[in-house]
Amino acid sequence: MVLRERIRVTTEIGKYLKEKRKQLGFTQMFVEEKTHIPQSTISKIERGKGLKWDKQTLAEICACYEISFETIENFQKKDESEDQLDLRLKLTAIDHEMRLVSFEQSLFELREFEPTLLEDENGDELESNYYYLEGRYQELNKEFSTAVELYRKAIDLEEQMTELKLQSEDEMEQNIRSACFCAIGRIYNKQHQLNEALAELDKGINCFYSKGEKTYLLSHLCVTKAIVLARLDRNHEALKIIERLESSIEILVHADARLVVAIVHIELLNKMKLYQDAIELGLESLENANINRLSDRAFELWALLGESFSKVKQIKNAMLCFGTALKLEGVIAKKFLTITTYTQLGVSNLELGHVKVARQMLEKAVKQGEVYKDDYRMAKSLISLAECQIVQKDDLLAYDNLVRALSISHNHSLNLEFDILLILIDICERNGLKEYGKYASQFIELTVKEHRTRRRNDFMHRFESDPPDVQI
Repeated sequence: MVLRERIRVTTEIGKYLKEKRKQLGFTQMFVEEKTHIPQSTISKIERGKGLKWDKQTLAEICACYEISFETIENFQKKDESEDQLDLRLKLTAIDHEMRLVSFEQSLFELREFEPTLLEDENGDELESNYYYLEGRYQELNKEFSTAVELYRKAIDLEEQMTELKLQSEDEMEQNIRSACFCAIGRIYNKQHQLNEALAELDKGINCFYSKGEKTYLLSHLCVTKAIVLARLDRNHEALKIIERLESSIEILVHADARLVVAIVHIELLNKMKLYQDAIELGLESLENANINRLSDRAFELWALLGESFSKVKQIKNAMLCFGTALKLEGVIAKKFLTITTYTQLGVSNLELGHVKVARQMLEKAVKQGEVYKDDYRMAKSLISLAECQIVQKDDLLAYDNLVRALSISHNHSLNLEFDILLILIDICERNGLKEYGKYASQFIELTVKEHRTRRRNDFMHRFESDPPDVQI
């Protein structure tokens, strides 16, 4: 096979080609019609980025723009001698450092780079990327309000740039807005503002441009929407989204994306009590996670398999799965997910009568909740720990944990009050506590309020995945 020669196109070369095309009054779509080179390729070439392109493709563009190909070759020699920093490449490097090395150090790099970006004549084109990355840092730092503000600032800047792009008809859509809407939806999901999360995700889907950059974003948006719908018990809507994604091979390019969809599918099968189907899909997906060495996805799959086995009363298999998941704790990024798995393992031990081990696991789950500041998962762990303590005749300790869980549920609108109040009333009645009347009144009020509308969730064995992150 003969390899075709490729030429590196720098930012300066791309800028020169763009200016020549504009002087001729050509749009990128016109050039596509004339040369049969896709508009997306023309846009990427004109933006430079230091990528290599087929020499013949560049020669055809030069011929269309009525310039000599030698001009491009001379530019290349000139650019190589000047050795200029590619601003977009620098932002990409900071993004990777944030995700793969240290998000604290990445903020220092980002702030240090800001003056360079703002002083550059093309810096305004990347300003929205800058604020997206700063928002991403704040999200990782759990400063969610600040993160949302920065994401919205990036959206506003990108909308202004998009208007200019539409007027010139020559810029390729970066899909920064979709990335930001996806991130805001992810934050609202973490804060249990589920309807607000859906609204943001729909905005991201609606403004997504299929011929633009970062085409994987559509699958991220749809998967996150399915997760939120499942949390709202709109399971059939969520399942339709997942089934559409599974049939869209062009969207799920990467193994990780396919596994994320499979994980949400398994969650939905568990919710719909189709446990054997969930087990079958889980075992099939585990092989994919193993081959691609995706530890985080393997953890989630083992945890979900444990849930499925526990539902069909195969408790020993369930405990094996939960234990295997926790062996991966040291190598996974989203360690807060272990809170639920320790809870599940504790409840499984309790069902087998291993009360002492169960309590150790449940206390570990609560401790993990405190470490990772995940009130939602910790509240569920506190309830399970209280039930274990009741079995051990430690009613007053159970009472304290339930009061704590009730406070968390009130503060974060977690809708766990029904289950908590029911156990609290029982403890108060058996121990003659004066708070019996207070909790009984709250329980009656809640029951009347939710009469005919509330469907109680069996939250003790529910693993809930975390929406995928977006890389820019």
